[in-house]
Amino acid sequence: MENGPSPHSLKLLTEAEVARFLRCSPSKIKRLRTTGKMAYLPGRPVLIESVAVERYLDSIRREPRPLAPEPVVSKVDHEAAAERARAAYQKYQLRQRNKNK
Repeated sequence: MENGPSPHSLKLLTEAEVARFLRCSPSKIKRLRTTGKMAYLPGRPVLIESVAVERYLDSIRREPRPLAPEPVVSKVDHEAAAERARAAYQKYQLRQRNKNK
């Protein structure tokens, strides 16, 4: 048995065609090839199998993360925060009065 796509289903694309498909520049496709992130067939023109493009897309695909649940803030927390704010404001008012004297 043969592994991989059959020669009849194999589609070869140029760098420019892959760049148009991925909506990027041909220089990015060249950079992907030279860094080993996308397989290619050397020659003039350089050819890239459509399967290699699919493999590259699979390698960069990110799954969405679930949203974090809303933090639960109790009424006690609100009251404590309000009390701290009142105390801070009172200190501020005292400092202002002392400055004006």
